[in-house]
Amino acid sequence: MSKNTPLTLSFFLICSFFTVITSAQQFYLIDSTDTEFKENLKQEYINRVKSQKKYFKKNLKPRKYRKEVIALYEDSTEDFVEKIEAGQFVSQPAYDNFLTDVLAQLSKSNPEYPEIKDTKILLSYGTTPNAYAIGDGIVVLYIPLIKKVQNQYELAFILSHEIAHNLLEHSKNSLLTHAELNTSKELKNKIKQLKREKYNRYAKARSIYKDFIYDYTEHSRAKEEQADSLGFVLFRNAYQPHAYEAINSLTFLDEIDKATDSLNDDDLQRYLSTPSSALRKELLKNNELAQYNYNDEISVFWNVDSLKTHKDCSIRAGVLQSQFNIEKDSVSLASAEFITLQQSSAFNDLLGLYQIEEYGYSLYQSFLLLKQYPANPYIREVIYKNLDKIISAKRAYRLNDYVQRPSPSAPPSYNTFLYAINNLRLKELNQLKDFYKN
Repeated sequence: MSKNTPLTLSFFLICSFFTVITSAQQFYLIDSTDTEFKENLKQEYINRVKSQKKYFKKNLKPRKYRKEVIALYEDSTEDFVEKIEAGQFVSQPAYDNFLTDVLAQLSKSNPEYPEIKDTKILLSYGTTPNAYAIGDGIVVLYIPLIKKVQNQYELAFILSHEIAHNLLEHSKNSLLTHAELNTSKELKNKIKQLKREKYNRYAKARSIYKDFIYDYTEHSRAKEEQADSLGFVLFRNAYQPHAYEAINSLTFLDEIDKATDSLNDDDLQRYLSTPSSALRKELLKNNELAQYNYNDEISVFWNVDSLKTHKDCSIRAGVLQSQFNIEKDSVSLASAEFITLQQSSAFNDLLGLYQIEEYGYSLYQSFLLLKQYPANPYIREVIYKNLDKIISAKRAYRLNDYVQRPSPSAPPSYNTFLYAINNLRLKELNQLKDFYKN
């Protein structure tokens, strides 16, 4: 089978244990066992890091400041290498071709920014619909974001926004600012003065910290607005007939974290029961959140709005529309190829969450997809594998490392699911695992 051929999900062994069948529908599945891609990516990243460190050593003074910058930079790069080695970044020809085409279109349409052609867009597993720029010409795109956007033009604008962050050197400038603060005589003097204080040390330390956080978030907001503006210019030059999709994209991002599907009590009863063992009714009555008191100091101490690094996206959309006088046009429809990528991403997301050891969330997303494809053995195999890991974690008293607890910020459906999974007995979990294995 050619690497560029879409995979028909019919008795195809993927990632050494997942077998997939659907009724003649084609999806593009990611092979997480591609060690060649991982090694090549690691070497390419190391080369980019060497180039940046060489720049720091040559251009930054004084020595103490240069040393601090390099130390901070090495910390961040080590973390990124760990993600590469853990298999968080992946490659698949159909996805790669799409991202290459977007990058080529942006590069060709913006010749005044030759750096665009050297940009590396990395496809990544992740828990949230997100994308981010890390500097060094690298943009990371989470698979869940592909699932969520409404068409390929919205995604192209988001990528343009992240590329703009790199062109504006926001990551590098943040690093330099951080190092400057760490070596700041003014801050050191404040800390020395604080140590000499006899009274109200805590309040004064908190005041210094608040000033730092507010100043940081204000700078972050300014950077988002700059990236919106330059990102729109890049996007408009490349996709002129679809310029308004930049506004649609920002407006949609305000709602992107909201759940669009859920598991009701009947779903949970069906998926968490076996022919020999029905789900206990009390596990659907999640009262765990009622036991907690969330009137903590955060809401009193902080001006919460000031902690929003990103302004509400709808506000940013309004600013951008006014700045460039962007007129609303006809709705841009997703191409058939992009729709296939989105549908593929629903399946790849399950494996991705498993790969990054988010077994509880992978299990929840698997049940959601099972509602859409009730006879799909790929999904059942993912469910089986997640249950196997959850059982091992429960036996080792490490369930909280892999399955979240109910949270006030989570949707009610997910909280009920989490309450049930956290309180299933080992015998019940084993019965479930055996049921999905068969």
